Amino acid sequence: MWDGAKATFAAAWMAAQGILIATAGERPDGAFGFRMFSESSTIEVHLFRETAEGSRVEVDGGEWVAKDRDGAAHRISWGSHVREPNLNVFGVTMHAAYGAAAQTQRWSAALEYVAHHIPEDVETRALELELGVRRNGHPKTLTRVQVRR
Repeated sequence: MWDGAKATFAAAWMAAQGILIATAGERPDGAFGFRMFSESSTIEVHLFRETAEGSRVEVDGGEWVAKDRDGAAHRISWGSHVREPNLNVFGVTMHAAYGAAAQTQRWSAALEYVAHHIPEDVETRALELELGVRRNGHPKTLTRVQVRR
């Protein structure tokens, strides 16, 4: 009885591992895939906010001042919402951990989180990241990711 269950479990385990390996290229970080040489990519990130007046303002250092519904000013900090050090540096070229696609996906998720967790800011209509990515020494490409609030 147990021998059949062990064999079934082993076969299911091997099939699951094979599926994970075969689909590694579909994930941004390539998890469960083998890369003989790691990607040597860099990323530079700039944060912008679109205000109620329609202007696009760059946010220096990930902090800005905005008013709440009652008109009281609040200091909003990206770093108080996103604790990951790789996702807290703006305006500096840094290594794209786990590759450019993975880092772009992580920045996008962080942007989504911050945009929806700043209720004390009623002046910001959208947050936007401008990602300058250089993959393996190739020319830099710019990508903009925006989340409307």
